[in-house]
Amino acid sequence: MPRLKLYCVRLSRALIHFVRRSLNRFLGVIPASYSARESCPPYCALLGVCYGEGFPIRLHWDKVPERGITFAEFLREVRRLPKRQLWRHNVVGDIDVKTLPELVRANNHRPVICYTHRDPIREPDLLPLFKWATAEGFTINLSANNLMHADTLAATGLPVAVLITKDAPKVQRTPKGRRVVACPEVPCDRCELCTRPQRDFIIGFRPKGHRRPLVEMLARQHTVIN
Repeated sequence: MPRLKLYCVRLSRALIHFVRRSLNRFLGVIPASYSARESCPPYCALLGVCYGEGFPIRLHWDKVPERGITFAEFLREVRRLPKRQLWRHNVVGDIDVKTLPELVRANNHRPVICYTHRDPIREPDLLPLFKWATAEGFTINLSANNLMHADTLAATGLPVAVLITKDAPKVQRTPKGRRVVACPEVPCDRCELCTRPQRDFIIGFRPKGHRRPLVEMLARQHTVIN
C-alpha cells in the first residue's frame, strides 16, 4: 500500500485534512480534503446523520483537529497539483467562504468536485461568490435535501446535487420538471459529472452511511427542509 501524505490545514475558523492520494473507493486515487465539523452550517439537515459520521470516513474526520499547517501551505499544495488534476474538496465538512477566493485562484481551473450545504437563499451574500467561483472553474454544487428543495436551489442558476431515495429510477423529474440523473456510482476519477457547471440536469445521490434510513426519510420529504 502506498504511503499517504496527510496534511491538516488551519483556515479562518476550521481545519482541513488534505490527502494527496485518496484510497476512498468512491473517489478513486485523487487528492482530497476533509474540513472540520465546525465548517458545517448549523442549519444543515444532515448534521449528525451524514455519511461522514460512519466508518471509515469518521476516522479521518475525527483526526482533523489533531494536525495543522498554514493556509498558505495548503494553497501551495493545491498549486502543485498537475494542471488537469481532478481533486475533491471537502469529502466531509463545508466551504470556508472567507478563504474561498484565494483557494479558487490557487486552483486555477483544475477540475474540482465540491458540494455545499450553505444555502445562498438563506445567505444571499453567498450567491455572487459561488457564481464567481464556479465561473472561474471551481464548480460548486448546491446540496439539496429532496426534489422540491432541488427546484428551489436550481432557481439560483448554480449546479445542484440532491438526495434521492434508494429505489429511485436512474432518471426522474423534480416537481417543476427538472431532470434528475442518478449518480452512476463509479469512482469519481472515472466520471467527473459533478465538475461540469453547465450541465442541464441535477445529479441525484442515494443515501449512504450508517444512518441511511434517516437520510432516506429526508429524501422522501415533499417540503423544503434546511
